[in-house]
Parts: sequence; structure tokens; C-alpha cells
Amino acid sequence: MAAEMGEVNQDFEEESAEQRSSLDADNEALRGRLRAPQEKIMYTLVPVPDGMDISSIFELDPTTLRGGDSMVPRSSYVRLRHLCTNTWVHSTNNPIDKEEEKPVMLRIGTSAVKEDKEAFAIVPVPPAEVRDLDFANDASKVLASIAGKLERGTITQNERRFVTKLLEDLVFFVVDIPNSGQDVLEIMVNKPNRERQKLMREQNILKQIFKLLQAPFTDSGDGPMLRLEELGDQRHAPFRHICRLCYRVLRHSQQDYRKNQEYIAKQFRFMQKQIGYDVLAEDTITALLHNNRKLLEKHITAAEIDTFVTLVRKNREPRFLDYLSDLCVSMQKSIPVTQELICTAVLDPSNADILIETKLVLSRFEIEPVVNGESPLEAEDEEEVWLFWKDNCKEIRSKSVRELAQDAKEGQKDDQEVVSYYRCQLNLFAGCVWTVSTWPSTRSREQVTPVKYARLWSEIPSQIAIDDYDNDGTTRDEIKERFCLTMDFVENYLREVVSQNIPFADREKNKLTFEVVNLARNLIYFGFYNFSDCSD
Repeated sequence: MAAEMGEVNQDFEEESAEQRSSLDADNEALRGRLRAPQEKIMYTLVPVPDGMDISSIFELDPTTLRGGDSMVPRSSYVRLRHLCTNTWVHSTNNPIDKEEEKPVMLRIGTSAVKEDKEAFAIVPVPPAEVRDLDFANDASKVLASIAGKLERGTITQNERRFVTKLLEDLVFFVVDIPNSGQDVLEIMVNKPNRERQKLMREQNILKQIFKLLQAPFTDSGDGPMLRLEELGDQRHAPFRHICRLCYRVLRHSQQDYRKNQEYIAKQFRFMQKQIGYDVLAEDTITALLHNNRKLLEKHITAAEIDTFVTLVRKNREPRFLDYLSDLCVSMQKSIPVTQELICTAVLDPSNADILIETKLVLSRFEIEPVVNGESPLEAEDEEEVWLFWKDNCKEIRSKSVRELAQDAKEGQKDDQEVVSYYRCQLNLFAGCVWTVSTWPSTRSREQVTPVKYARLWSEIPSQIAIDDYDNDGTTRDEIKERFCLTMDFVENYLREVVSQNIPFADREKNKLTFEVVNLARNLIYFGFYNFSDCSD
């Protein structure tokens, strides 16, 4: 957009840098009214490809009195006059994005009437923002072109490589980190660039991503170029990688951004069809629903849970158990409906083969006590936790947790996979029972008048010991006996931790330590320790 008077940045976020704004008499706009009911729009803003077109010139009329041809400063307010039509720019109440549930963009038009209140801020656009806009706009056009060629089956090898590189660039673009050669599919960030996420939707990149995911499998007359069932074939690995990149772009674009989540959720049924073909569709769906309770309760039914359970059986990968765990909770709150569906499916006897069974097994150990210089062998029985599972050949395998952990630590791949799977299984069980846990509230539910606590001085003893506050009883002692093994474990574990020279060097062990400390704190809250025990 050019200006005859003053300075104005020629790049605007609302349009591509390749186009400029001009005016056009529009029938719909002629029917639209200005904010002032008595006037009507004469022209509306339309893009023109030629930046040198005289119809794209607007004059700036500052709202403050300035002398002669002095420059209009940036970040000031001006009225805009279109040079060719001698009309003034006005805002309207006519939405541009009518298809949206809550339109946020309003049409701009012009009228012969000049109004003081129709002033616009001249805001400079940072160069980085302009570059982001240009990149997003160009990427959207390229993706649209490639999607068309995929649908017709006319894509070349070079174009396939180019779109793969473009999708990788889009992942780095959204997460706003430099490409330093890391695996693009493994990138995870806590806070993507929100402005770039917005561009992904507004510049129709998300729309083109879905077209790209649909195009190879669309029948345009001569049959589809590819079938979903064929994605597992090594010959089609490049197309599988393109689909995986598309879903990675979708996942990062929706993270912590409700508008994009709602936009992507409209394609939920389509994404469901691509679950189980190793294109990360299930990963994206889980991430989309995890922190969006309304979407989760709306879209997750018994059929979806059965699909995930089937994927667990088919792939034997712990990440599918993690997907189920994520569906149990939303925004740190349990989802009872989903939890019940998952429990019903996972704990069904027909699905027992996907779970690792835990048993206490009596094991015999040989010890060598030294007595009078001799070392006779003695046997001692001890209960150990053993895990039982079925391998890929449907044969039952078993091993103690102690041996599994030791062998996994030494680098045994099979044992590492079993430990990882078992850990995810426990996380799933924890997520499923979250809703049935009872947490008593210690806050008073009734307002207590302070005078009720008043006592006579004669009732207050002259000496008070800390033991006087302990409330022992037969019932509590019986309950403590049931948890004595747990209390012994907590005490021994914490005693071992504090006795170490560097107690917090192992990050993985720190997670267990944190949970044990929490357990000890809750045992104290529930009265399993008296004041004298805590002081010791």
C-alpha cells in the first residue's frame, strides 16, 4: 500500500506482500451499513496484484494538526482517503470470516463522508513478522499445489523431496527453534510460538495439511494413488514420512491454543481413519484431547478405546499405553466416563495377554555366614516380585523385578523394553483409579464463631507436653498394623537416602524419592505417626 503523505510501513499482516489494496464497488458492501446507520458503504477493499497500481494509493490525514508537508509519525492515528475515488476509509460491522462460530475480522470499506471517529492507528510491523507472514503464505500455496498433484498422482520425486523439506521447516517454524540436525519427529517443546500457531490457521496451512493427508488416498477417477493399507510397505516409506510430518505439524500447531484445537477437531473423524497405520495419527489425537475435556468426552467412545487396545496388542509399544493414560485425565482432573471405558476394555479377560502380570514368588537364597572360621551354606526363603508376560511368539516369559532392573541397567534391550512397558502399564492403572481415590478435606465446612473456643483459665493446665496431643486408640493401632510394612519401607528408604554422600545424584531415583516423601507426609497427616515419632 502506497501513501502520498507521510510515512507508513508498506507491509500489512492482513494481506500478502505480493498484493496491494485497492477499492471495488461491491453489491454486498453497498447493502452493508456503517456503524452510523445513516450512511452506506460505497466501496470495499480488495487485493490487487500490481503494487504500482494508482488505485492502491491512499492519503494519510493526521488527527492532530501538523504544519505543511511534515511527516506523519508512526504509532499515530490518521484518517485514510482513497486518492482515485476521493472517499474515506470506514470500518463496518460486516464480518469477513462468516463461516467461523465467532467472527473476529470485519470488512473495511469507504464512504464519501469524513468522520473524525473513523481513525486508524499507523502501527509499524516488525520485519520478523513480515518474514513469518511471507513464509506462511508461500508455504500454503506450495502445499495446495502439491496436494493437487498427489490427488492426480502426478507428483515427481523432486517435488516429493521438496514438500518433505517444507514440512520439516514448518515444524521448526511453529516450535520456534533452529534446525540443528535433530530428529524432527522427536522434537517436543513446552511453549510453541503462539503467533506462528495463529498464522498456521489464518494462512490456511492447517487446511492444506489435511488436504495433503487426504490427497494420496482420494479416488479421482482412475483409483487412488495409494491405499492406507499399503503405507506399511517399504516402497511407500517416503509417503508415510510425509504423513508423519503432517501430523507433527498439526500436533505442535494445536498445543495450548484453543482456536487451533477447535479447528483441528473438526477433522476428528478423518484422523480416526488413519489410526494404526504408523503415521502418528493416534499421537496427535491424544495430544488434542488430553487437555480439552469437552472434546474428549464428545469424541472418545468404547469404539475408540477398543482401537487403542488393538494397537497395544498389535505393536507391543508402551507409547500406546501412554495414550490411554492421557485419555484418563484432562487438566489434572479425572474423566470418570473415559476411565470406566478404559478399565472395561483393558481388564477384560480377552485382553489379558496385553498386560504384564505381577506375582509374589517365594525364592530361596543361599547365604554364607562365617562361624568359627568355617563358612557352611545356609538356605533362606524370601518373597520376591516377579513379572509374567507373553512375548511376540505368545510364549510366557517371567523374571523377577530385581533381575529385570539390573539387566536393563546393564543395557539388555529386551529387559529395557519390558521395564518401560511395565512402567507405562502402572501409569495407566494409576490414571484409571484416580477418580475412585478419596481425599478427605481438613478445611472446616461451617463458620465457627471464635467465642466457641473460649475456655476458662482454670481449665488450662499449667504444663503441656507434646505427648498430650497424641490421640492413641485401639482402632488406630489396628489400622497401623495393616500398614506396618509400608511404614517400615518408608523409614528404611528415607534413612538410606539421607545416609548417602550424594543422595540426589540419580535423577530417575529422585522421582521415586519424591513419591516416598509424599507418602510419608500423607501417613503423618492421617495420624500414623505421633509427634514424638516425628521429632525423632
